[in-house]
Amino acid sequence: MEVNYGIISLIPVLLVFVIAFRTKKTLESLLIGSVVGFIILEGTNFISAWLEALINVLKDDTVLWVILVTFFFGAMINLFEKSGAMHGFVNFAVKYTKSKKSALVTTWLLSLLIFIDDYLHNLVIGSSMKRITDRYQISRAKLAYINNSTAGNLASLVPLSTWGVFYAGLMGQQGLAIGGSDMQAYLRTIPFQFYPIVAMILSLLVAMVILPDLGEMKKCEELAAQGILSDVHLAEEESQTDTAPAYYFFVPIAVLIIVTLLTGIDVLMGILFALIAIFLLYVPTKRIKAGEFMEITLEGFGNMMPIAAILAIAFTLMEANTRLGLAPYIIDLVLPFMSGRILPVIVFLTCVVFAYFTGMFWDMAAVMFPIAIPLATSIGADPYLVAATIFSASAWGSQICMYGDAVVINSGACDVSPASNSISSLPYGILGVAISALLYLVAGFIL
Repeated sequence: MEVNYGIISLIPVLLVFVIAFRTKKTLESLLIGSVVGFIILEGTNFISAWLEALINVLKDDTVLWVILVTFFFGAMINLFEKSGAMHGFVNFAVKYTKSKKSALVTTWLLSLLIFIDDYLHNLVIGSSMKRITDRYQISRAKLAYINNSTAGNLASLVPLSTWGVFYAGLMGQQGLAIGGSDMQAYLRTIPFQFYPIVAMILSLLVAMVILPDLGEMKKCEELAAQGILSDVHLAEEESQTDTAPAYYFFVPIAVLIIVTLLTGIDVLMGILFALIAIFLLYVPTKRIKAGEFMEITLEGFGNMMPIAAILAIAFTLMEANTRLGLAPYIIDLVLPFMSGRILPVIVFLTCVVFAYFTGMFWDMAAVMFPIAIPLATSIGADPYLVAATIFSASAWGSQICMYGDAVVINSGACDVSPASNSISSLPYGILGVAISALLYLVAGFIL
């Protein structure tokens, strides 16, 4: 018999956030939350149940793919560092960044160039710009905020992205295609995806030093001014007497992006081909000895081990949340209020809570669509506006949720803990949600 855990289903995830906010320890908070979830589910048998869930998570194709992407990109970054290619990129980029403000704005502008996938975006921009922002004593938390604010948010607004393709499919499944085209239906939602638009504007204002540092971000920047750039240990930048030309960095990155596009936006395949390009470029030119290549690659794997561990435990927590029925509980709480002109704002806020507490973004959209779209159609609300609210909330979750895959990967690329990344970004995220909710309230009465 299926057990309805009700409000008890909130305990693990609330515990995660309380511990994370107090300690800034991501892995520990996720581990405790996931274990408590399985204590609720299985009682004294929780250890074997937790281990079984962890093993099943690691067997999942999607989870394994994400972890492999993390490992191989760690190898790629380590090869950049050891060969002098990263230093060559820094020397090239520093010509165009003369101040803290220009470093931040440059990061924001470069972020617009990689819109096809949020993983690719976060890994490339975060890992390449951190040495630039370090020179101006910009905290890694602020770099992570600027970087991730244009990742899922931008991908959500661009048809030629993994997000756009997925969302178009959801539109078609609910019979919202326009002229037989699912993509046309998705395009109609773009002007109403208020959160991604607002969030990107807010991050630009932060980069331009127009919007001040808020909350935890202010503390991070004060510490950065004292030379403490991150809450995690940062490896010392190796003194590079033999700096590689900048093309040693740009060529592999170009291969990564081109192959990713040609393989149907397969980031893992793109990284593997980039590693092949690095070998073919670096070894013959003696930037790296052939015998050192595998050693440096394995060291790069090791550098990403903490991020891989966080991802594995985060997905295990999500499994506990699923079994506890957290998502249905949240939906059941707000379903009675989903009516009339306020439907768009209610759906948006419901999905915001759903995404933040469950760590599900695309999954959240897939769950909410069959509920919200038929309801919108039945009461005369604009289904395209309601669809846009779901897409907006998905982007919010991807940007802010501490144990969401995007935040974890972004944190790894920027060398900051997911807890610090999430907590320092939260005030801007809440501001974006408040503005977006107001816009959806108005739109619900106008459209």
